[in-house]
Amino acid sequence: MTKRIVFLFLSVMWMSLIFYFSSQTADISGASSGGIALKIIKLFVDSPSPELVGIFETIIRKIAHFTEYAVLAILLYQTMRSFNVSTKKAFLSVIIAIVYAITDEVHQHFVPGRACRAYDVLIDSFGSLSGYYISKAFNVYKSKKYH
Repeated sequence: MTKRIVFLFLSVMWMSLIFYFSSQTADISGASSGGIALKIIKLFVDSPSPELVGIFETIIRKIAHFTEYAVLAILLYQTMRSFNVSTKKAFLSVIIAIVYAITDEVHQHFVPGRACRAYDVLIDSFGSLSGYYISKAFNVYKSKKYH
């Protein structure tokens, strides 16, 4: 019972965190990812060009999209499994994550400076699928280890 509550709570909190990040204006979001990009690049290049920082910032943003939704799918999958939903039916975790990605992109359309991009939904979808398969593999490994 406790596992169910914990995973459900973590899933809702993660969705709230995604919503929070999506609610940030383009300036705030860009400053955050741009700052991270600059710090990482400066580990390798003393005076990076603005173009290099911009390219790296885009890469960081796409990795963040992928990772956010991989984690969401993992949490949703674990929530479903805690309710004894079969592994096959737990694929619904991917569907829920993708639907959430779509609604999140629509939400961004109304945030100043942000846009609704199908490409981001595609990245989110791949992240969701990856999270599902990571969870599934982990559960298979765990069940073999203890049996």
